[in-house]
Amino acid sequence: MNKGIIAIAIVGLLSVGCEKDSDDGGGDTNLSPSELILGTWIGDQQIVMISITGEGAMDTSYTETESFTHFRAQFKNDGTVETDSLGFEVDTSMWQIINDNMLIIGAEDTFNISVLTATNLSLNLTEFGDELPPIVYEYDQTITFTR
Repeated sequence: MNKGIIAIAIVGLLSVGCEKDSDDGGGDTNLSPSELILGTWIGDQQIVMISITGEGAMDTSYTETESFTHFRAQFKNDGTVETDSLGFEVDTSMWQIINDNMLIIGAEDTFNISVLTATNLSLNLTEFGDELPPIVYEYDQTITFTR
């Protein structure tokens, strides 16, 4: 009798411990990127990489990772986004998502969306410059947010 009770307890524990894990960040996978981005995002970190190459130039690259927790972005349903630094310097711009993976803020900033779930957002901006041939530079910025 004791062996039967123990077996039932083990089966019960195994069924509780084997629940399916969700990897969608707790969000609805049926939402479009324009719906998922709505709400307030809190900055996490910013990674900036600069690389300079070219004939006769000293090839060099530099990477800096810094906290971005002072930054907030609130995406609203009316197509506006309010950004601020700890409540200071509040700025309002227009936003839109193109092709489900490109975020345009205002008329100047275009970011690639590399991650967008209910709880995580990662934006990437890459620029190349060759205004001073043969020197070429690459600027790569990644900003991560959480809710």
